Amino acid sequence: MRLLTGTATVDDLDGAVADLERTGERVDCTTQAFDAGLVADAEHLRRAVVLADRARSRDEGIARKRAVEVLLYAAGRRQIDRRTTRRRSANGRRWRPSVTWRGSSPVP
Repeated sequence: MRLLTGTATVDDLDGAVADLERTGERVDCTTQAFDAGLVADAEHLRRAVVLADRARSRDEGIARKRAVEVLLYAAGRRQIDRRTTRRRSANGRRWRPSVTWRGSSPVP
């Protein structure tokens, strides 16, 4: 994985995504942009790539495009969806996770 960093102001999101896709096709690689404020570090993205590729190699991918599969793993959506899908209540309804804590302070 080669990680490129920088800053961009995007006025046309669809156009920017299309530009990324064309660039990836031209140089035969997968391209994806992330909000740096939502990424822990480079290892976070490396792990997302590894997990996405593993899922696709096992025909377990849920996205048509590799870039989207990587995005889903980086965002944690695959892990969250997989966990909630496995947990079903007795009446077959989907399990909804919840978080609780003690004390009067806001979320710790």
